[in-house]
Amino acid sequence: MKRIIKFLLVTFISTCTLACFAQENSKPAFTADEVLRELMMGNANFVQEQAKNGAENGEKRESSLEKGLHPIAVVISCNDLKIAPEFIFGQKLGELFVIRNIGNVVDSNVLTGVEYATEHLQVPLVVVLGHTNCDSIKTAITEDKDLDHVLHLFDELEAVIEESKSQEGDLLENTIKNNVINVVKDLKKSKPLIKKQINKGEIKVVGAIYHSDTGEVEIISE
Repeated sequence: MKRIIKFLLVTFISTCTLACFAQENSKPAFTADEVLRELMMGNANFVQEQAKNGAENGEKRESSLEKGLHPIAVVISCNDLKIAPEFIFGQKLGELFVIRNIGNVVDSNVLTGVEYATEHLQVPLVVVLGHTNCDSIKTAITEDKDLDHVLHLFDELEAVIEESKSQEGDLLENTIKNNVINVVKDLKKSKPLIKKQINKGEIKVVGAIYHSDTGEVEIISE
């Protein structure tokens, strides 16, 4: 298991490095075929590490699948988050029901995921996780007209951005925080299921910010 975790960490760091390099250049650093080969090589290494652990690891995996999925929390996070929520909260794969989208906003797909997890998997906690220096929200603030779908994101965040402009401090960080708070409010008002679950004390919805410079998660809304 230690070997697998080490491999995943190395792969993650390498991926982040490649992504950062690509952002700094006007054209992609790698072609699609090169990236696909990299992914398949990574999977081959993963399978090899699995095999080294022998039958015991396979039996544990099979036993876990037979028991079914039992995540302990739903985490709604941004696609721009530079690290997986499982790493941030020190959980194993499968222990969190992670829903990711641009800007960690609420839409019908997010609501469907939350309702499924809380109703059918009996997950008691929903965490709306924003993060510092969010590129997605930064793009919405600047209204990048070259990205058509960013206009949709801007529509989702327009009220939050305007609210944040009237506050003291950094516009980006205020918007990130206010967005999390508003998403928590929207989830708590969601009818019929989520609001009913909250009123009955079956689930709790909280908002949090991941500070990428320290690794700390700060609860900002309950």
